[in-house]
Order: sequence, then structure tokens, then C-alpha cells
Amino acid sequence: MLQHVWERARAAKGIDELVVASDSVAYALTRSNGTQVVNATSAPEAVHETADLFYMGLVALVRSGGSLAEVLAELERRHGSVGRRPMVAK
Repeated sequence: MLQHVWERARAAKGIDELVVASDSVAYALTRSNGTQVVNATSAPEAVHETADLFYMGLVALVRSGGSLAEVLAELERRHGSVGRRPMVAK
């Protein structure tokens, strides 16, 4: 899957091409997409914006040499170490 994302991003023209080539463009788009996810007012909008954010994250992951397996291992590590108190209504 990551290879497909990377190949698609590298072959694309326009904004995808800039994302691959420019850290500052990738940063700006990732920040914008994160804001749009948080501000989504409907499920379809949240799904659309989350897909954009995931895409940007996957492109950044591939650019850095990371793998999806490493991300999953990190999430598993975090899941095992979270020890927060349950939330109590005020």
C-alpha cells in the first residue's frame, strides 16, 4: 500500500508533486488537513478530510523511510503503556 501511495504521489502533477518535493508544502497541507478534520461538521466531511490527512501522513512516512509496520508497532506500544484515569464529569 505504501509503495502505491509513494508511486502515485511521485507520478502526480500539481499539489501532489509539490508535497513530495517540498517539506514546507507538506507541512502546510498536513496542518490544514488536520484543522479541517477537527472542524468537520458531518460524517462524510470528516471521512473526506481524514482521507486527505492519512494520505499526507503516508507520503511523509514513505519520504522518511518509515514503514506502516513500524507505525502499527508504535501504536501497539502506546496502547500497552497508556494508564490514564477515567474521565469524570465535572
